[in-house]
Amino acid sequence: MGQALHPEVSLVALVFVLGLKHGLDPDHLVAIDGFTRTTRSRWCGLFFSLGHGLVVTLVGVAVAIAAAHWQAPGWLELSGAWISIAVLTVLGAANLLALARTPAGQPVGLIGAR
Repeated sequence: MGQALHPEVSLVALVFVLGLKHGLDPDHLVAIDGFTRTTRSRWCGLFFSLGHGLVVTLVGVAVAIAAAHWQAPGWLELSGAWISIAVLTVLGAANLLALARTPAGQPVGLIGAR
C-alpha cells in the first residue's frame, strides 16, 4: 500500500473543494450576476472573488482563534441564517418587481448594489 498524504495536504484539498462548492451557492451567483450586468464583468468577477476570498479567509482564521477561547451562543447561527434569507428575499422581490414593471421586449435592469 502507498503512504497516505499528510493530514495538512488532505485538509487543504478538502477546504479547496468546499470553497469551490461555496462559490456556486445561489447568493454568490446572484451577487456576481447583479454586479456584472451593467459593468465590465471580467473585473467585477475578479474583484468579487478576491475580496470574498480574503474576507472568508480572515473570518475563518478569526473563528479558529476564537474557538479555542469562546463558545458561540446558539442564537448566533440562527440569526445569521435569517439575515441571509431576508437579504436574498428583498433582492429577489425587488428584481421581480423590476421584471413586472419592464415593458415587453425591453431588457430588465437588475436591482441591487450599484
